[in-house]
Amino acid sequence: MNPKLLILLAALLALNLVGCASQPAGSLLIIGGGLRDDNAAVYQRFVQLAGPNATIGVIPTASGVDDPGAETISIIKGFALPGQRVVLIPLFKDDAAPSDAPHAKAADPAIVDQIRACRALWFTGGDQSRITAVFRPLPARTSPAYLATLAVLERGGVIAGTSAGAAIMSDPMITGGTSEDALKHGSTNTPDPANGQGVGLALGMGYLTPLPGEKTPPIVDQHFTQRNRFGRLWTAMLATGAPRGLGIPEDTALEVHRPTGTLRAIGPNPVVDMRSAR
Repeated sequence: MNPKLLILLAALLALNLVGCASQPAGSLLIIGGGLRDDNAAVYQRFVQLAGPNATIGVIPTASGVDDPGAETISIIKGFALPGQRVVLIPLFKDDAAPSDAPHAKAADPAIVDQIRACRALWFTGGDQSRITAVFRPLPARTSPAYLATLAVLERGGVIAGTSAGAAIMSDPMITGGTSEDALKHGSTNTPDPANGQGVGLALGMGYLTPLPGEKTPPIVDQHFTQRNRFGRLWTAMLATGAPRGLGIPEDTALEVHRPTGTLRAIGPNPVVDMRSAR
C-alpha cells in the first residue's frame, strides 16, 4: 500500500488506548475555536480537570483585542468550582523578546511563579505565532515561562487552548494557509504564509506527545470542518511526517489524557482523526 495513502476516520473520538507505554503526566483540552459561552460540557470538563481549589491561569498572548483575556476569565468564573481562582497571566502579544534579552517578560520571576502556581492554564484564540514568539523566542527557543507551563503538566495539571491556543499544542504547528493552497503548493516553514506558499509550519509548544504505538506526535488543526481544512491538515502531515492529524471543529474539544493516550471528544461536533496507512 502506498505509504502516503491516508485513511480518513471521521467519528466522535471515545478511544481508550490501554496497555501501551506510559505517556507524560497531565491532560490537554484542545478546542477548535468558535466556543460558545454556554458550552457547559467543555467549560465544566475544564474546571473538573483543574480540580478543587485550583488556580486557573488565562494566557491571552495570542489575542489582539482590547483588554485581552477579560471575557475568557469572566466565562470561566461562571463555571468555576468552589474554591477555584481564575487569574490573568500578563503575557501579551507585544511582549516577544529574544531568549537572551535581559528584561524579557517571559523571564520575569513574578510571572513565572504565577504560572507555576496554577493547576490549569487556558490559552485564548488569536494568532498562534504570537504565543511561540513570547514563550519560545530565538535564539534558545525556550524561556522560563515556557518551562513553567511544562511544569503544570508534569504535576498532573491541564492545559487548554482554543483556536490559536489549539494550534500550539503540536510541534511543529500549523500557522496558516488554505486547503486549496496547501494541495497546490505544499508547505512552507513560516509563521505567516502568503498566498502561493501553501500551509505554514513553524515551531509549536509541543504539549502533544506521541500517542501509544506511535513514535511521532500528531499535528493539530482547528476550525476544521467549518473552514474545510482537510487538505491543509493532510499536507501538513506529509510535510512533517506526523502519523496522525487531529482536526478539531468549532464549539468542540478533544481531551487528551497524556499518561494513557486516551482521547475523548466533548461537544456537538465530530473530531476528525486522519491517519497515514502503514
